[in-house]
Formats: sequence, structure tokens, C-alpha cells
Amino acid sequence: MMRRVAPWLLVALLGGCAAGPDFVPPVPPAATAYTSKPPRLDAAAPAQRLEPGVAPRRHWWRQWHNAELDAVVERALRGNRSVAEAGADLARARALVGVAAAARAPRVDLEAGSGRQRYGAEFLGTAPPQAPFTYYALGLDAHWDADLAGARRRVLEGQLALAEAQRQRLAAAQLEVGAEAVRLSLDGAARRAQGRALRALLQADRDALRLTQRAFADGALGAAAVLDARQRLQDDAAQLPALRQRIDVDAHALAVLVGQTPAAAPLPQPAFDALRLPRTLPLTLPSQLAARRPDIVLASAQLHAATAALGVASADLYPRIELSASFVPQATSAGALFAAGSPGWSVLGGLLAPVFDGGELHARQRAARDAVRAAAAHYQGTVLRAFGQVADALQALQHDAQALAARQRALAAARAALALTRAEVDAGSVGRLPLLAAQRRCAQAEMAWIGARAQRQLDTVRLFLSIGGGENS
Repeated sequence: MMRRVAPWLLVALLGGCAAGPDFVPPVPPAATAYTSKPPRLDAAAPAQRLEPGVAPRRHWWRQWHNAELDAVVERALRGNRSVAEAGADLARARALVGVAAAARAPRVDLEAGSGRQRYGAEFLGTAPPQAPFTYYALGLDAHWDADLAGARRRVLEGQLALAEAQRQRLAAAQLEVGAEAVRLSLDGAARRAQGRALRALLQADRDALRLTQRAFADGALGAAAVLDARQRLQDDAAQLPALRQRIDVDAHALAVLVGQTPAAAPLPQPAFDALRLPRTLPLTLPSQLAARRPDIVLASAQLHAATAALGVASADLYPRIELSASFVPQATSAGALFAAGSPGWSVLGGLLAPVFDGGELHARQRAARDAVRAAAAHYQGTVLRAFGQVADALQALQHDAQALAARQRALAAARAALALTRAEVDAGSVGRLPLLAAQRRCAQAEMAWIGARAQRQLDTVRLFLSIGGGENS
């Protein structure tokens, strides 16, 4: 018998060696920088400085040094529904790893039964029918797939890769939720600060309109001046509803992000001037980014899972050997169930080898191979997009510093002009209308300066997001 079975065992063993390929992690990109020229972030005060090769801290948002912001982010990470969903999916994926691992071990089942039976002529042939009898059975049944071709091992490998992919989905969800909570908080704080500057601007417009109307009544100015003053007031007033809408939208989005309805109690609102811009910015190297950014590691895990699926499809082309055994004592009375001579047992070995399937198995193997190529292309595309996002964030920070420096100079000039005009008013050399015009220009410059500061803050968040957040995000 062994001479007959040996060739099939050899084929199965060879199949176990051939049911590849083994997964090889993708090689990190050879790039050493994200941009062709190092970005300069010191054009505006406060200056920012990059730290190449340094990974962000886990709670990276604490670099803004604001308790209200910290509370909002931590609440979002606890209450966000997308994070909760990703966590549940991770628990399910880990449970499926246990299912795949258990499938590789022998299975033993308890078999028990009792019944009443009578054999008729169909079973006994020409023999006379026997009287009905009662039987009892109690024993064990064992089954084991030798898995010589490695199919079950590859199933477990693939499930482990899928669990890792789901872990990275959870990390990506936490990173995105944290960054969005910071972004919405910063944007809302900036809009509220702009609202205060806009209200000062509107007050200057109202005062200018009253003075212009008084001058018109005295005959010192024409009707066109009154119309111009009224138009300036209405143009500036039209900005207020849109600004309030942005503030409300940010508040509603932030409420949903933390897992509550917009009608619930308002969340902590950090003051814009209390938010400290991070001075030092960690910058993960390109080779490190490929190993730690969640979406890149997720793409690598998906490639691993696709490789394991190819191994399963390849293993299905080779013979399978299954072994089973049972020990089931049988008797016609419960008392005699374990009496001598009552046990029934069996030991079976089976071999299943594909002979003709119309090309189905080979087609599945080709499909699995194509899936590996698609997963590899997806991984490469993910890496390239990540590099592009980091480069965009770095260039944005450089341009933000330049824009903020220009806004700082414009605001300083507007304040100097306002101080000079106020001194001239006190000296009696000019009237109040030039003073109100200077106040209006100063409020406009302040709004633009706040917007430039806010954009710098938001692009700083964008950099943290693009480099993958903290070490355990």
C-alpha cells in the first residue's frame, strides 16, 4: 500500500514547497527628501524649524499648548463613530485569525446517538426481516487535514495580514479624526477672532456714515460721499452672515465628530490668541514614512494578504490528504454500551487530487496573481501620493510664512498710519473722517493678518497628518 501511496505523498510534499510565492515586504523608496529644495519657514515670526528624521510624539496636538483643544481632540477620539466602527472591525478580524488558526489543528467531536430501527428486505435482501431493536452510541470522531500543500497555512497568513490591515485602518481613522478635530477647532477660533475685527470695522463704518451725513447736511460734502459711505457699510456688513455661517458649520461638524448632535451642549472653544504655533516640526524621513504612515502600512498588509491568497490558489492545484478516525461504542442497551466487544471504530485516509475541472483552478490562480499585481500597484501609488502630500504641506508652510510676513508688515503700516492720524486729529489738523478711514484700514489689515495666521496653523496640522501623526496614532 505504501508503494502505491508514496508517489502521491511526494507530489503533495512538492506541492507544499511550490505553493508560493512567499511575501517579501516592499522595498522603501530611495528618496531622501520630499522637495527639490529645503523649505524655509522663518520668513515670519514666530519662525518654525523642521527636525528631519524625528517622528512626532503620540499626542502631537499638545504642541499647541491649549487645554481646550486637548479636551476636544481626546473627546473626539473616544466618541467618534468611525473610530468605534474601525475598532469593532479590528476585533472581528482578530477573531477570524483564531478561526483560521483553529482550522489547522485536528478536530475532535463527541458523537452520541440513540434510536429505534428495523431493517427490511431492501437492506437484507432475501433474508427474513428482523425484529425492531434499540441502539445506543457514544464516542469520538477526529478529522485532520494534513495540509501538505500549505493551503490552510496560507489562509492563516492571509487572515493575519487582513487583521494588520484593519489595525492600520483604525490607526488611520484615529489620525484623521484627531487632525479634523484640531482643524475645526483652529478654524472656529480664527473665525471668531475675525468676527471681532469685523465688528470693529462695522463700527467705524457706522461712525463714518454719521459724520458724512452730518457734513452733507451742513453742505460740506455732496450726496455721492454719503452714498459711498453707505455702500462701504453694506459691503462690510454682508461679510458677517457668511462668517457666522462658517462658525456654525465648524461647530456642527465638530459636534458630529465627537459623537454628539449639534443641539447638544457646546464644546470647549479655544481662544485664537491662546493657541501657540508649534515652533519645531518633526519631519519623518521618506524611508521612515513608508514604514509608519497608516495608509502605506495598510497597502502593504493588503499586498501581503493578496500574496497569501495566491498561495492558497496555488495549493489548490495539488493533492490533498485528509485523515479521520472514530471510536464509537455501540450497543442495544445503555448498560452494555462500554461492554467488551461493543466498540466500533474506523481509521480512514483520503486523497483528493484535481484531474479535470474545466480550468477553474488555474483561472483562480491567474486571478489571484493579477490581484497581487494590482495590490502592488496600489501600494506604489499610495507611497507616491503620501510623498506628494508631505511635499505640498512643506511648500504650503513656506508660502504661509511668506504671506504672514507680508500681512504683518501691512498691519504694522496700518497701525502706524492710524497712530499718526490720531495724533493729527488731536492736534486739530484733520477731522474725524480720516481717522475713521484709518481705523477701517487697520481693521481690514487685522482680519487679513488673522486669516494668514490661521492658514499657517491649518497647514501645520496638514503636515502632521501627512507624515502619519504620532507613533501610536
